[in-house]
Amino acid sequence: MQSRPSRVLPVIIFSQFAGTSLWFAGNAVLGDLQRQWGLATEALGYATSAVQLGFITGTLAFAFFAVSDRWSPRNVFFLCSFAGALSNLGIYAFAEGFWSLLGFRFLTGFFLAGIYPVGMKIASGHARCCANHGLSLVITARIGSDIQILLFDTGPEAYTLARNGDRLRTPFSEVGAIVLTHGHWDHGGGLPEAIRLVTSASGRPVPCYVNEEMFVSRAMRLPNGEFLPFEDVTKPGQLSKLGASVVNSGEARVIMEEMFYLSGEIPRLTPYERGLPAHVKLAKDGSSWEPDPLVLDERYVAAHVKGKGAVVFTACSHAGVINVLADARNVLGDVPLYAVMGGFHLSGPEVESIIPDTVRDLGDFALKRIVPCHCTGWRAMHALANVYKEDVLVPAAVGRRFRF
Repeated sequence: MQSRPSRVLPVIIFSQFAGTSLWFAGNAVLGDLQRQWGLATEALGYATSAVQLGFITGTLAFAFFAVSDRWSPRNVFFLCSFAGALSNLGIYAFAEGFWSLLGFRFLTGFFLAGIYPVGMKIASGHARCCANHGLSLVITARIGSDIQILLFDTGPEAYTLARNGDRLRTPFSEVGAIVLTHGHWDHGGGLPEAIRLVTSASGRPVPCYVNEEMFVSRAMRLPNGEFLPFEDVTKPGQLSKLGASVVNSGEARVIMEEMFYLSGEIPRLTPYERGLPAHVKLAKDGSSWEPDPLVLDERYVAAHVKGKGAVVFTACSHAGVINVLADARNVLGDVPLYAVMGGFHLSGPEVESIIPDTVRDLGDFALKRIVPCHCTGWRAMHALANVYKEDVLVPAAVGRRFRF
């Protein structure tokens, strides 16, 4: 494991001290200003209140416009520290009386709102995200001032999606599309709630990308020979009634101002990635089950990050994460693969035997970042950790933010 530089903590402490000292620095000279300008005794109280009012206004503004979600928190911290310092400097350079003093102190308070740590202000279970078995990613891409937000799968059910979306301040009004990667309940169970949250916040239908094979009834064959049925994914007609603009096609395409590539059927190339052997689907007779190990409806999404390469988002990798990456490399041509994030589905006795082959072949892609989650499994994580350093292998967690 690589150790973090020893300078990090002192820099954070000094930066926080320097930033928040803006609150008090102006008060240090108020006595002199009071004498020079002939201000009343209560001027200090008014000046302090101006900072507090600015801070409250700034906090509301930063939260309403989701500033920390749109831009890097460290950049927000730096710019607000600089702007706050200029506001304090303005008292010296430009203030000529009581009202201009209050104006500059108000601005100082406003920018202080961008300096204080973003997120929870009190430790509480009510303020935290909750985990569930499933996957849902909010993916934001930017080109200049154009921002596109994609909801990649929706998790297993409504409560988790709504609660975590609220805790993470997910801008549902700005979600431009929803992609369902395959027809399993742990990825599509929250789809109706996702559509409700997006359409009620935006006031418009939301494109929802699916393919017909996702809507067949499915199950797993248990060791005793019995079948455990899966909850069905909500059918396209009902999704439309909920407010989705359903795009029901299995073809590959670029979406959302061409910022995202949505794959077609993933070619199965490796000899060892054989899907889910115990997976079945409802036969055409409507009463029996037939083998469905390949889960051919599964799709992935990729985005090209300028100066780095393609980030591949794979939901469960039933096709095999190596097959997913091989297809992405083939489709994207000269664009190198930079990162992969998602479930690798290497958990369970029927698939854990391919962990060594998968870990070995991941090396062929020279990825700079590997972010396993969901169904990857602890044995696969351990095997990956034995090969890749922590600057490459980064475990995911509920509510964690990644910037590529």
